[in-house]
Amino acid sequence: MEPVQLAVGQLPIFKIDNFSSHRHRHFQCVVANGDIFHRVFDTKAFYETFGYTREISAMRISPDEYIWEIFTRAGAPRSRTCLQRLIVHYLRAHSPEFKQLYGSVADGLAGQCCPDKISPAQFCAVCFMHPNASR
Repeated sequence: MEPVQLAVGQLPIFKIDNFSSHRHRHFQCVVANGDIFHRVFDTKAFYETFGYTREISAMRISPDEYIWEIFTRAGAPRSRTCLQRLIVHYLRAHSPEFKQLYGSVADGLAGQCCPDKISPAQFCAVCFMHPNASR
């Protein structure tokens, strides 16, 4: 798998598509290049990174459905690039291995909005990629 080119360097493409299947070996893991990169122990904090809230949960929308609806379905309001950068934001805060391998690349992304989907929504305003985000 080729790394995705971001503003200041190379990062692998991270995947999170096995959070529902307890039997899958990648259950609750962030995967890069087909291998487990980081195991998520606090799924609440993980999903909050993407804007998933208690209110959304109360509407009986699962975290996986929310991510599909907001980031990955055709015509989603946010882009897959936005999802990728939010995974980077989570790893930056929760993965010592990520900090060691990619910390300087990730730090350089702060304040750089993704040009393909810019939204005035509050979600975007609090994203670390937003130009007005506090660093």
